[in-house]
Amino acid sequence: MELALKLAKKGDKKVRCGALVGCVIVKNNKIIGQGYYQKFGNSHAEFEAISNATESVVGATLYVTLEPCSHHGKTPPCTDLIISSGIKKVVYGIQDFNPIVNGRGIEILKKSGVEVEESTLKKECKDLNKIFFVNKVKQRPFINIKVASTLNGKIADYNNNSKWISCKESRNYVHSKMRKNCDAIMTTAKTLLMDNSRMNVRINKIHQERHCIIIDKNNTIIKQSTLNIFSRKYTNVFILTANYQQVSLPNIIIIQCSINNNKIDIKNALNILLLKYNICEILVEAGSEFISNLLEEGLVDEISYFITPDIINDCNSLSSFSLNKPCLLENRKLGEIIKIKRLGRDLLMIIKPVI
Repeated sequence: MELALKLAKKGDKKVRCGALVGCVIVKNNKIIGQGYYQKFGNSHAEFEAISNATESVVGATLYVTLEPCSHHGKTPPCTDLIISSGIKKVVYGIQDFNPIVNGRGIEILKKSGVEVEESTLKKECKDLNKIFFVNKVKQRPFINIKVASTLNGKIADYNNNSKWISCKESRNYVHSKMRKNCDAIMTTAKTLLMDNSRMNVRINKIHQERHCIIIDKNNTIIKQSTLNIFSRKYTNVFILTANYQQVSLPNIIIIQCSINNNKIDIKNALNILLLKYNICEILVEAGSEFISNLLEEGLVDEISYFITPDIINDCNSLSSFSLNKPCLLENRKLGEIIKIKRLGRDLLMIIKPVI
């Protein structure tokens, strides 16, 4: 299964909106077949491993990181292939939570006489496809919010100046590991008008574009055509607004959104971004009010929290979060630390909110 996980990771960024899957076939204590899902729409890992087998797979054991599919999609069901090939046993990493699978593949294999067993590497297999599971189960992109704060939780001084709270190593990490790997970077019109960010990837003086998503209820930024984000040539700027208007600027997509509690219905907007535009993973870099709203609505899957060992000793400086409702200790928002990393003089905590 460890080998299957390594194989699965080879498909990273090539199977957008699909699952990362690796497969290994073993017979008589010898690996006879390997495969992985190489590109969205291509044949599945199980098909690749069976096709590449060096000898007959009859009586063999198949290790696969994700429950085999049981439905007709871009390819036939993998369960049919496994059964017809004569494979004796299937060890799967994690059940596929996609509603159109969700245990059906396991049941079909069992009913056909194939021995089925869950791997002990369940957590690793689940983490491998955290984006895929959010896409399929919650019908929205995976949301990672980035926060850079001082030791006392401040993200800017009283003049809204935040450059630079985090160190150079942290900023390089954001560009090379976070912005580079996401589908789109999301912010608000308020933050954009304040920072005039290019919302791009900058690595070793090379600039790369990513899709940009702007939450702009009243469609105010469209009047600011000199903003840096409007100079991009190859990727889209999505403006989520309640005040739709036709624009002639290239690569600008206006999405008319419904309003909920006098705010953009972000949950519905995220659904549109996934299903219509294949935006599977979003990095949010915005102010405390917006990211706090996302937390309140249960729309945050991961928090990348950069802490620098400095203190802004001022009551008017801006805090990381602005949860305005009274909250007792027992009702606090819970989180689970997934990873801690040292970056220069900063500390990065990757946190999963417990929703």
